[in-house]
Amino acid sequence: MKGGKPAGKAAQQAEVVMDEADLELADKPANNFILGDVIDTLIKIHYPERPSLKHPATPNWLSLKVCFTGYPFAGKKTQAALVKERFGLDTYFMDELVQEALSQATMFIADEEIGVTECV
Repeated sequence: MKGGKPAGKAAQQAEVVMDEADLELADKPANNFILGDVIDTLIKIHYPERPSLKHPATPNWLSLKVCFTGYPFAGKKTQAALVKERFGLDTYFMDELVQEALSQATMFIADEEIGVTECV
């Protein structure tokens, strides 16, 4: 025994033989989940936890606007009717608004042509 270590141990270490597969490097490193846990713990130790954000309550005077979009016959009007029924919201459909605007514009143009100046 030399220096507190058995002499035979040094001889055993010199006899270690590695295969070529042991010396090859992979294209990407192996996933090391323990390293992620260690880093997460170190961050928690050294940095204080962020306070959770408190959002102000939504005021009741703030209007809610929802727009349903999708392909024809996808059920947009059906979903809007369900939302109206459940939450009591007003619903407006773009095609109906456009038709109403066109009818009012044609009435206005017709009234201009015949000379009616009153606005309804």
